[in-house]
Amino acid sequence: MSHSKGRSWILKAAAALFAASLLLTACGGSGESNGSASAAGGRIDKDASLRYAWTTPPGNLDPHRSGNYSVDFNYLAPVYDRLTQTVSGPETAPMLAESWEFAPDGLSATFHLRSDATFHDGSPVNADAVVQSLNRARDPQQALVAQSFSMISDVVAVDEHTVRIDTNRPAADLPAVLSSTVGAIINPAALDSGVDLTIETAGSGPYVPTRIRLGDHISYERYDNYWAADAQNYKTLDILGIPDDNARLNAFRSGQLDAMLAKAGQYDELEQLTTSSGLSMHSFPAATYYAIQLDIGQPGFEDPRVRQALNYAVDREAINSAFLNGQCEPTSFGAVRSLSDADGQLHGSAPIPDAVVTGIPGRGHPIAGPEHQ
Repeated sequence: MSHSKGRSWILKAAAALFAASLLLTACGGSGESNGSASAAGGRIDKDASLRYAWTTPPGNLDPHRSGNYSVDFNYLAPVYDRLTQTVSGPETAPMLAESWEFAPDGLSATFHLRSDATFHDGSPVNADAVVQSLNRARDPQQALVAQSFSMISDVVAVDEHTVRIDTNRPAADLPAVLSSTVGAIINPAALDSGVDLTIETAGSGPYVPTRIRLGDHISYERYDNYWAADAQNYKTLDILGIPDDNARLNAFRSGQLDAMLAKAGQYDELEQLTTSSGLSMHSFPAATYYAIQLDIGQPGFEDPRVRQALNYAVDREAINSAFLNGQCEPTSFGAVRSLSDADGQLHGSAPIPDAVVTGIPGRGHPIAGPEHQ
């Protein structure tokens, strides 16, 4: 959502820059825009600033020591490039790697690096830098994200601009895993000198932090030697963490923000606001889901019939209607349609079977009959 008084183009560009953060809103609407549309063909003011509010403040700057990279991504993505990047939902596109190919057996992938990327101190992003960063990221003694790279058995610098990643299984998912900030490429000079990356940065991304206030916000300015000018349409950025939904909305209303992340539960209020105030709201495809996770190690939950009964007891439509303004898609499958199921075969709510009559011995709870176990 953005102010449209001469700045309605801002959110469209913001969406491109922060697509991943916007997709993390668990639910997406129709994909349509309400209020005024973005200015088609409008000239981008490269001296402009963008002030954007997210729901969680920054708490960690080390991409390999992230306890929640889906939150940290929003503050680290402007600073750290990866070999690949995720665009348009599930599509994985080149970033530091211009191209890649898998070996015939699927047990290695060779990445060809661009030759014009540099870290913020001017040093080149080369194969040795990639190897050092990825080896750090997959080392559980140094990184909290090591489990994300459990499929990697070795990372090899073939030449200055070529890296081969060997895997212990066919890893078609490797380019997608590398697109997150868990695969951020860090300047070797910072790693070798022991820079505290939880409070400082050493990346090669389109922006450089100018002010870091953990627990509040980070300010950035454009890195002039970045290889992709269309990824840095603003001269400066401010990304704020405002957990309170009302406070975030009020800051936007008052003009303190150019764009903000809105939650599904705010949809009705925002729809009214955009109808009457000349503001615009944009929705994006879902990228995650709300779920109830059961610990099958707890007494009773080891019985699949109990878990099945609980599954049937959850009224997904009622939850969506009462708490999420009808902006989520009820599903019986543990992934969202936009990422896993283009044809919709795995989604939708499973009907409650007729044979919900059999009792679990000693409990008397109704369960689904044997044909549905």
